[in-house]
Amino acid sequence: MSHEIPQRVINPIRLGFSWVQERLGRVANRYEEASIEVQPEEHFHYRPLWDSDHELFDPTYSKIRLSDWYRYVDPRQYYYFSYNAARNKTAEQLESVMQWGEQSGPLDRLAPAWRQFVGTTLAPLRHFEYGAHLALVEVSRFAYGSTIEQSAIFSAFDHLANAQAITKLVLRMGGGSAELAEAKRRWLEEAPLQPLRAMLEAILATRDWGEQWFALKVVLSPLLYANLYGGAEAGLRADGHEVLAFWCATRLNWYREDQQWCEALLRCLLEETVHANRPTLHAWFEQWYPAARAAVEALVLSLPPARRVKALSEEDLTPYRELLFAE
Repeated sequence: MSHEIPQRVINPIRLGFSWVQERLGRVANRYEEASIEVQPEEHFHYRPLWDSDHELFDPTYSKIRLSDWYRYVDPRQYYYFSYNAARNKTAEQLESVMQWGEQSGPLDRLAPAWRQFVGTTLAPLRHFEYGAHLALVEVSRFAYGSTIEQSAIFSAFDHLANAQAITKLVLRMGGGSAELAEAKRRWLEEAPLQPLRAMLEAILATRDWGEQWFALKVVLSPLLYANLYGGAEAGLRADGHEVLAFWCATRLNWYREDQQWCEALLRCLLEETVHANRPTLHAWFEQWYPAARAAVEALVLSLPPARRVKALSEEDLTPYRELLFAE
């Protein structure tokens, strides 16, 4: 006996959420469908007991405002699937290179000055990365507009991955729990790290999610990653340590990709015509920039003497400064 299974095509009534299509005037792509008009806006049961002046989701948690919170979209078009696919590819590439470094011995032949750099500077930064993760989790919780919240939480987990990558690097280079404990002590006590720790703790204690995001991602990150990891990568390549140079390059490449969403959000805030964001952003920059520069200057001095730079590069910060203070 044969059975025939007929094929029947059922045409969908619509191709996506009607309210997203009405906003865009077209059928949404996967990123837009998963990201736009997802923010809860009404029918909240109660206000937070710890902050009765705000709703659970409230646009006034920050001084910065947008008349349309969905004017901002992530230029990378990251939603859950695309984000995880991109990060998995990067992780596999790094793991392959690091396994080769373990098997063929380049990590064992690292010059003493660079080995000291890993132990005294990179290892304690796992605590900075975890603190940055916590700050961006808070940004995602209190921000308004699901496209902003989504970008912030993805960036938060990137910082958590950075902390894990540093931990794995220390362990791969022969360090154990004792070296990780020493890295924590350095983070809490060593003088070159205290300006960075103080700034991070100030960011974590800030109640305005917009200011937290701005201080961490617009002011501090362009100085920190470009100078520390950029300087380390160049020095390691010059000294013939390609494996660790590749590791630093992955952190630098991640930072530059991560900055895309920050620049896009900053542009939206500055182009806003209903709410005046520019004076607030100016004030935040003047407040946070001196602390960020001092923190990074102290860290750059921890590079091996032959590879230290005489002055910090502000090349990555300049585009933000030009946007903020454009006439």
